[in-house]
Amino acid sequence: MTLKHTKGKGKGKGKIHRKGSGKRLIRARKEIVLSAGAIHTPQILQLSGIDPASLLKQAKIPVVVDLPGVGANLQDYAYQPAVQFNLNSTLPPIEAFLFGPGLNLMLGLPGISPTRYQSLAASYLSQSPSEFLPKHIHPTIIAGYAQQQRLYTAGMLDKNFAFSATGVGALPVPAPQLMHGLSRGTVTLNLSSPLSEPIVDYRFASNPLDLDIVAENIKFYRRFYTGPDSTLRQYVNLTLGESQPGKGYQSDEGLKGWLRENLVPSVYHPSGTAAKMAREWGGVVNEGLEVYGVKGLSVVDTSVFPTIPGAATSMTVYAAAEKAADLIKARAVVVVGF
Repeated sequence: MTLKHTKGKGKGKGKIHRKGSGKRLIRARKEIVLSAGAIHTPQILQLSGIDPASLLKQAKIPVVVDLPGVGANLQDYAYQPAVQFNLNSTLPPIEAFLFGPGLNLMLGLPGISPTRYQSLAASYLSQSPSEFLPKHIHPTIIAGYAQQQRLYTAGMLDKNFAFSATGVGALPVPAPQLMHGLSRGTVTLNLSSPLSEPIVDYRFASNPLDLDIVAENIKFYRRFYTGPDSTLRQYVNLTLGESQPGKGYQSDEGLKGWLRENLVPSVYHPSGTAAKMAREWGGVVNEGLEVYGVKGLSVVDTSVFPTIPGAATSMTVYAAAEKAADLIKARAVVVVGF
């Protein structure tokens, strides 16, 4: 599927014309709203000639708009395998947890790592913005990441900026998620077969501080379950102790090695690949969610988030869609003067 926006003649709705088997030409009179998600929205834009010109030329697709940010800036939550312990007692089932919505524990970095969060923030701020981005990345993408780096550094020092979320409910053990990874991935066309599924590279832990943060999260849950002040300590068999990762993983390097083998880089909340940022920062859509350089084309899905929200993306999409509806309606209204 590709997009083609044309001006219709006369009054009436847009038209759909069939051309041969399986092909349709869709003419839109007012606006095309693209909402295919953070994986397929950039693919459709790329197939339509809206992407970095260098990639489009390799794919032999005519360049309509050179927008290097399309398909860049990919973010997602990452699952950290749960820290598990051998118990000496079975906890009684709590009906509200088993059949209700459950709870969600959201933690800022000062809560996760009270002795190290400041040094982690300082390490992140000291990085060159291009240091851990893909090679040969466009300068505008680097400029946009520099803005994110500044904001995330402040977030690392803020106890209310959630870096970890853990659902507590029907699951037998918590399943922590890294909410704000520092690495950035890409979504690009498969040059050998552009119409097939795109190539999705999460590049998780390409920024090594991601693993440092998750390793600190493991240490937090060890304290949470077995620390001297923990009310859960009474249920843990301290002789058998930890079953995952296990007693053999105590050093930072040991924990990070275990995470490289076990951490899941996606919780199916991809975001950021057609970001609402300034064009000089690698942005793809403006404040009205309109694609730069194209008339009558907007994007409404998680791809427009510059950084992934620290909450379920579905809720944020609902809010974005409500705002987008007002923006699109306002553009569609024609005021006739007398």
